[in-house]
Amino acid sequence: MEKNFWSNKKVFITGHTGFKGTWMYLYLYLKKAKLFGYSINYNTNSKIFSKKEYNKSQFFSKIENHNNLKKALKKFDPEIVVHMAAQPLVTESYLTPYKTFITNFIGTLNLLEICRDLKNIKTICIVSSDKVYKEKKKYKKFVESDELLGKDPYSSSKVCVEMLAYSFYESFFKNKNINLFTVRAGNVIGGGDWSKNRLIPDIVRSSKKNKKLLIRNPDHSRPWQHVIDVIFMYSKLIELSYKQKINGSWNVAPDNKKPIKVIDIVKTCKKFIDLEFKIVKLNKNYETKTLFLNNSKIKNKIKYSNNLSITNSLKWTFNWYISKEKSYDKTIFQIKEYMNNYE
Repeated sequence: MEKNFWSNKKVFITGHTGFKGTWMYLYLYLKKAKLFGYSINYNTNSKIFSKKEYNKSQFFSKIENHNNLKKALKKFDPEIVVHMAAQPLVTESYLTPYKTFITNFIGTLNLLEICRDLKNIKTICIVSSDKVYKEKKKYKKFVESDELLGKDPYSSSKVCVEMLAYSFYESFFKNKNINLFTVRAGNVIGGGDWSKNRLIPDIVRSSKKNKKLLIRNPDHSRPWQHVIDVIFMYSKLIELSYKQKINGSWNVAPDNKKPIKVIDIVKTCKKFIDLEFKIVKLNKNYETKTLFLNNSKIKNKIKYSNNLSITNSLKWTFNWYISKEKSYDKTIFQIKEYMNNYE
């Protein structure tokens, strides 16, 4: 990998004010890339991008707005596109299924259709999800070639995105030598995530309010990983795609021999934050019980894997939430710490 690969690379990031999008933007900012962010301005992370230095390098609009997206992409004319804009929550998708499909599917369709006419584009990274796989009866790690099937609206919308990306690559980008690929990661933790009905944000809110955390799915298992590890893996795959043909789908997951249950995560969190919890049974919509990804494909290709253990991931996460520094400062601090220790 080139040491200064990202320097002056023109990178267009959708969803740059979201949880993962913020970390991606600031990580590449420190790498001295030329960045342009396209997002809706709706959550606490967006305050980071109220700084004057970002005013000329971002556009606030919905990904579903074809005209605005086209205007922004044509004006910036990127070499690299990282598509992170999405409605990312399973529970929200049951409440707003139409909005979920419009944002996730039509938003991606808009992006890919516009990218067809960009002259200097070399690679497109579509951020998908680990929830695209058809649930298995037997306990086994999912590999990228496994059958896809989304039972809930969110998962189904992401399966549609996977099919869309495959179709556009085969139909339009393959013959132009433009790389188009999807990355599948899930249960990403880290500072700055304030989403509803996600475990870590719920823990932080419960602790601050001195209320018991209600645990609905204690035995559900997930491939938990820190956001900076995920961003690091995305970036390395994009770097390689600049030199080699990279397409298809890629699992981004830790090396864990087994997935970790929600209840075990909660118990580990008690080392870092004051927390009381209670297990409850509620009538709720379906969610996959076990997600466990095989990361062999990406690990063999880019020769990297996640650097932070689950304990260190949680430690970094709660250090971020507990810190009284501004969001921007503590995010930059942790990115620099990661870069100094692991790159």
